Amino acid sequence: MQNQRSTAPQENSPPPQRWLEPSTPGAVPPVADDAMIRETQRLWTHAREEAARWGKAEPRRAHPHVIENRANETSERLREAFASAPADSSDSEWLLDNRNLIRTAQRETREVSKLSRKHVHVQESTGAWVPRSYAASMSYLDAVDDRFEEASLALYLRSVQEVQELEMGEIWAIKPMLQLVLLERIAADRGQHGAGLQPSRITSLRDAGEASWKELFEEVNLIDPVLRRDPVDAYRSMDYDSRDLYRKVIAELATYSDIAEREIAEAAIALTEQTVKETGWNGHGPHLEERRTARRCHVGYYLLDAGLPALKHRIAYRPQPMAQVRDLILRAPNGFYLIGVELTTFAIVVFLLSGLQVLTPILAGLILLLLPATQ
Repeated sequence: MQNQRSTAPQENSPPPQRWLEPSTPGAVPPVADDAMIRETQRLWTHAREEAARWGKAEPRRAHPHVIENRANETSERLREAFASAPADSSDSEWLLDNRNLIRTAQRETREVSKLSRKHVHVQESTGAWVPRSYAASMSYLDAVDDRFEEASLALYLRSVQEVQELEMGEIWAIKPMLQLVLLERIAADRGQHGAGLQPSRITSLRDAGEASWKELFEEVNLIDPVLRRDPVDAYRSMDYDSRDLYRKVIAELATYSDIAEREIAEAAIALTEQTVKETGWNGHGPHLEERRTARRCHVGYYLLDAGLPALKHRIAYRPQPMAQVRDLILRAPNGFYLIGVELTTFAIVVFLLSGLQVLTPILAGLILLLLPATQ
C-alpha cells in the first residue's frame, strides 16, 4: 500500500548553514553573502509553506489519467504553436530552434505519466488532486520564477521534506514533472494573444534535461543518510549501482508495508546495531569469524541476504499473493527448478504416447519420470 507518513513541521528557524555548502567532497563552498542567505531563507520558507498547504497526502486520489491528460493537452497546444508560428517572429524562431529539446521533454513526460498514478497525491489550490511530485515541481518553479538551478532545487526539496517526506520514486519523477510544468507554461505563452515567449523557460527546460540527476537524487533522498550509518561503513564506499540496489529493495518493501521508506531503512540499521551489541563486534578478531560477524553487521545482510526475513517481520511486511509465490520460489530455487523439469518431462512423455491405450502413456510417463531418481 502507499505510504502516507510525513514528518512533523520543524520549528520556524533558518535552514542550516550546511545547505549553503556544496555536496561534492572537496569543493569550495561559495561565500554566503547577505543576498544568498536571504534567498536561501526565502526558498526554505516558501517550500515549507507550500508543503503544509497541500495538507494530507492521499494515494491515487486524482483521476488516474490526470498527468497523461495534461501532457496530451500540452503536446497538442505545442503542435499548434509550431504549425502556426510566423517565420518573421523572433519568438517563433526561438521556439523552432528548440524543437528537438521540446520533443525530448515531451517524450519523457509521457513516460512518467503512467508511473505517477501510483504516487502520493495532494490537492492543488484549485481543488484538483495531482501527484505530489507535480505539485512540488510547480511550486519550485513558481518560487524561482521558472529559472531552474540544481542547487536551488536541492535546497527546495530538502525544505519540502521537513514537512512531507517524498518517496524515492517521487524524487525521480521531479525531472519529468518540471519538464511538464515548463512545457505547459511555454504553450501558454504561445496561446495568449500578444504574449511573448519567455526564453528563461526554454533555458530551464534544457538545464533540467542536462542536470546531474543521480547526484541530486543522492543529495536529497532521505534513505542514504540512514544507510550511511551502516556499522561496517560499507554503504558509503559502494558504487552508485550497488547503493541503488539497496534503495530499490527498500522501495519495494515500503509498497507492502504501512511505514515510510526512511523508517524501513531505520529498521534495517537497527537490526545491524542489535547484531553488533549481541556479538560484541568491534572490527577485530579471528579472520574467518570476523568476516562472518561483519557480514551480519552490514545493512546489506538484512536487505539482500539471510537477514531479510527478520526485517520483513520487523516492518510487518504483507506482500500480495503473487509476491509471496515469488519469494517462496526465490527461497528454494533448486527445488522448484527440479519439480518444473520433472513435470515438463512427464507432460511431454504423455503427449508423445497419447496414441496408445488410455493407461499406457500414464504408466510409461511415471516410469520414465522416476528414472532420474535411480541414478
